[in-house]
Amino acid sequence: MDHSPSIVEFVGLSGAGKSTVAAQLVILLRSEGYTVSTRTELLGDLKSKWQRHLIRGRIILSEVVRAPSLFLTLVPRILASRQRRVIDFPKLLWNFWSVCALILRHRRRGRGILVMDQGVFQAIWSVGYLSRESLIADQWHSWLQRFDLHDVNVVEAQVPVDVARERLIFRCGGRCSNSRAAYLSSSNDWMRLQVALNATTMVARKQVFPGRFIAIDTSVKSSAKDLSSQLLAHLLAVKFC
Repeated sequence: MDHSPSIVEFVGLSGAGKSTVAAQLVILLRSEGYTVSTRTELLGDLKSKWQRHLIRGRIILSEVVRAPSLFLTLVPRILASRQRRVIDFPKLLWNFWSVCALILRHRRRGRGILVMDQGVFQAIWSVGYLSRESLIADQWHSWLQRFDLHDVNVVEAQVPVDVARERLIFRCGGRCSNSRAAYLSSSNDWMRLQVALNATTMVARKQVFPGRFIAIDTSVKSSAKDLSSQLLAHLLAVKFC
């Protein structure tokens, strides 16, 4: 099925079910005849660490040469956020560049749907919750205007903090490191995650086109398949592609 390029990206707390619903949406779209690619497949998330970095590096390089200022202007924005640890800056920048490059490459190719369990707004959220400063919408307005969100659909996976935390603890099982376990049990850390998410979704609501911000409740007992069916119905209603 031929259609104009479109992006569906998810944003939400860790443990909100973004990847699960995104995977079901991909299955549903492909069953309907749509050409679909995913962040996980294209960025090599299932490959080894060095293979992933090599794949991402090639994609980033191919797009940086076409729009260098778009990528370089992210550097002072992330630096200005005053990250809590020095090591967080290169990680955040690399991740941000990866998702931006993937979207730009998808647009150049001119067709299909790109489903991202983590996209531009999840990258903004990551910058916000690791920052010593509060995330302010105006800080991202001009950059997002340049990036252009006309084809971006944002899905917020909404879930209470305690539910997200319980899911992550369950997923982690008994294999957590001491630092990871302390993080999962810290109420202050989780409240910071939620505050940053609220600020991020406020930015998204202001920036994306009307009808292209969708909130789904992933804390309910509906299956991921049912949630993806509801999501697809909404996307089709706003003519997302």
